[in-house]
Amino acid sequence: MQKRTINFLFNNSYLSVLKIFFDKSKDLSYKEIQKQTKQSKVTLLTVLESLCNCNLISKEKKGNAYFYSVIESEAYFLLKKAYFIFLFATLLKDLKTKELEIYLFGSYAKGTSDKHSDIDLFIVTKNRNLIWGVESKFKMLNLPLNIICKTPLEYASMIKKNPAFYKELEKNKVRLL
Repeated sequence: MQKRTINFLFNNSYLSVLKIFFDKSKDLSYKEIQKQTKQSKVTLLTVLESLCNCNLISKEKKGNAYFYSVIESEAYFLLKKAYFIFLFATLLKDLKTKELEIYLFGSYAKGTSDKHSDIDLFIVTKNRNLIWGVESKFKMLNLPLNIICKTPLEYASMIKKNPAFYKELEKNKVRLL
C-alpha cells in the first residue's frame, strides 16, 4: 500500500481526481468525476479503486450509480496540504529574493480549506512594492487572497502587540518563499 500511495503523489491521473475532491468534498458520482477529469473509463476506475484502497475516498452505490466521497483522515488532510503548498510554492518560485519571505497560514496551511476559503499569506519585506508580484501570481487561481504584510521590525514586535495572532501564525505557518 505504501508504494501505491507514493505513486499517486506524482501521477497526473491521480492528482486530477484528488483536486476535484480537494475542491468539493461532497459526494461525487463517477460520471461527474469523469466529466471533470476527461480520463478514460479504465484509467479513472483504476485511480478511484486505488484511492479507495488507500482509504482516502469511499465508494457507495445509490441506485444504479456509484458515488465517491472523501474520508476526512489525517492522511487526506496532509495530502491536501502538500498539494496546495506545492502549487503555491511553484507559483512563487521565480520571485526568489532575499527581500521577501512568504508564509502560508490559515486553512490552506492546515489542509482544511474548502471552496469558501481564502488563501492567507503573511509576507515579511522591507519593500512593499514586491507584494504586487505576489498578487499577480495568485490572480490566475481565481481564489480570494488575504495578504498581511509586515516589515521585519513589525514582525518581531507582533509577539507583544498581537500575541494571539502571532502564536497562531507561528504554530501553523508554512514558508513558501
